[in-house]
Amino acid sequence: MKEIIKETKYLQFISESLSGKKTKTIQVINKRMQEEIATIEWYGVWRQYCFFPSLEFDSVWNIDCLQDIVGVIALLMKERRDKNE
Repeated sequence: MKEIIKETKYLQFISESLSGKKTKTIQVINKRMQEEIATIEWYGVWRQYCFFPSLEFDSVWNIDCLQDIVGVIALLMKERRDKNE
């Protein structure tokens, strides 16, 4: 099931629960082209959600987009902490 969890001027963050995975994967979509340009996924080695830019596109990130990404990661980490309490 896919759900838009945040939408900004340039980006859409779409949550997707994949079968066989305990954690969410967030697709980062370029609103103008409607293409996935990155994901936010659980990185077990570091025990936290991390940002993974797509290897298919050369992308440039401004401060606003980076702050949006940080905000989504912070939200995911808070949800995880709250769930484990």
